[in-house]
Amino acid sequence: MTRPLCDYFISSSHNTYLVGHQLVGDSTIEGYIRALLQGCRSVELDIYDGDNEPMVFHGKTLTSKVRVREICEAISKYAFVTSPYPVIISAEVHCSVSQQNMLVSIMHDVFKEALVSAPMGEHPKIDKLPSPEELKGKVLLKAKNLYVSERERIRTKEVVVDTESSSTETSTSDSDIAQEVRSELRRAKTQNIEAIKELKEEFRKARNVFNRVRGQHQVPEKSVTTALVGAATATSTAIAEPPIKSDKQDTKVKMSAALVALLVYTVGVKCRGINKKETYAPEHVFSLSENTANKIMKQGMMDLIKHNKDHLVRIYPKGLRLNSTNYLPHRYWAAGAQLVALNWQTFDLGTMINHAMFQRNGRAGYILKPEALRLPDKGVLARRTPHHLDVTIISAQQLPRPKDSTGHEIIGRNIVDPYVEVSIFTPDWTHFSFPSPSSGSSSPLLSPSGSNGSGTPRAITARTSSVKNNGFNPIWQESLRLSFECAANLLDLVFVRFTVLRDGENDGEPIAVYCVNLASLAMGYRHLPLHDSQLCQYLFSTLFVKCSLQDG
Repeated sequence: MTRPLCDYFISSSHNTYLVGHQLVGDSTIEGYIRALLQGCRSVELDIYDGDNEPMVFHGKTLTSKVRVREICEAISKYAFVTSPYPVIISAEVHCSVSQQNMLVSIMHDVFKEALVSAPMGEHPKIDKLPSPEELKGKVLLKAKNLYVSERERIRTKEVVVDTESSSTETSTSDSDIAQEVRSELRRAKTQNIEAIKELKEEFRKARNVFNRVRGQHQVPEKSVTTALVGAATATSTAIAEPPIKSDKQDTKVKMSAALVALLVYTVGVKCRGINKKETYAPEHVFSLSENTANKIMKQGMMDLIKHNKDHLVRIYPKGLRLNSTNYLPHRYWAAGAQLVALNWQTFDLGTMINHAMFQRNGRAGYILKPEALRLPDKGVLARRTPHHLDVTIISAQQLPRPKDSTGHEIIGRNIVDPYVEVSIFTPDWTHFSFPSPSSGSSSPLLSPSGSNGSGTPRAITARTSSVKNNGFNPIWQESLRLSFECAANLLDLVFVRFTVLRDGENDGEPIAVYCVNLASLAMGYRHLPLHDSQLCQYLFSTLFVKCSLQDG
């Protein structure tokens, strides 16, 4: 843990305060407590003016509000219970100067000496980022400052920043982003009618919150639905419309000197492009939405990898993920991005892969990036090799009873016909601009999903037959082979998922799952621990397998 921060993948959370829907979810301290206890090292705050003090909530939505002080106290209490290494607070500051000063006062009061407010050591100039070991027990604040550059370090006087959210920093022009978001909205209107129907159903959950916001006792169903859809549009198009200049209103607000002073090793800046013409100081951090990151990776994957060798970059989910779903994070880890933020309140495949990655290193929340993503030698990235994972599924021990999506046992379905599905998830290597491999063939057991060159991580799946009427200790004794390709020997970014399923229940909850990073999967005979769909480990349930990794 002695390398610079930029050499590590850092466990990160998006909109940590939400415990549900992006539009109508509750804002609580529970999300911070849960994330920190699971080893998360980067949490997010969206800070707005409150009546008497700064508040945290999702702007332009119907989410509830929580006081900044309560969140800071929760972070202070739980930040270093699981891991002693630094916590990065990614803040979107939308409040006035007076409440910015109040925010700084609260942070100093709560975090005390743990809050980083000046460079460490005797030299104020930052030549490289410190290591997690040097920052052990520290809290860092990341907020956006558009007027910081390589030559002009943080100014001690008041500076001016755009009201643009720090989570909407991009590397492309406003017109490009406007076109991208409008096209996404058109697709949502024409192809995702189900999403609109779902929003119409959400109004019942939001009725009480909406009444409180509007100060009304009765709101027609149509108006509530319209408000929800309008809020979704406002959220997803926050980066679509360029600021309109007006003589009556200035679109810029001031940022207090006290807040600027807290930006030391994590100074948020706008991405001006990733090329030789643009230079960034070691402490400069910019945030990219998944759509913008995809575009940059498609246009210049190697440039992004090079940039991430010396700087921190944060990736966050696009605004149209209203149900708080997640992308697959290993796609962005393959580009060297350190702060790949997820919606921790949603237990999907993205969360499962993130959980598998950061179970390593004692759940410290920091994982050293593979050498290929740290070394200056580009030749290391030019190698692309075929591999075969041979898995023998032998048996399972003490499988749990089937559960529904709420986690309750299904009554009357104690006898099941279980089978095991093994899947390999690899990043899409096509953006590395590597030559096609000269050898390697596909296994007849493969069923790849996602298309080549589309930017979609690939999934390769094989399954066993089902065992009839034995859902407790089934025996399969079947061998599977899964063939895949790996660039630069980045086995740390290849993930394997073992899923125990019920035959005939394709859309139901799995009986048990286990996901592991391939580099951490021990070869030979192993009893793999099994988890439920919310990643809680079963006490006695295991899967007995034999694994072998072969070069193609």
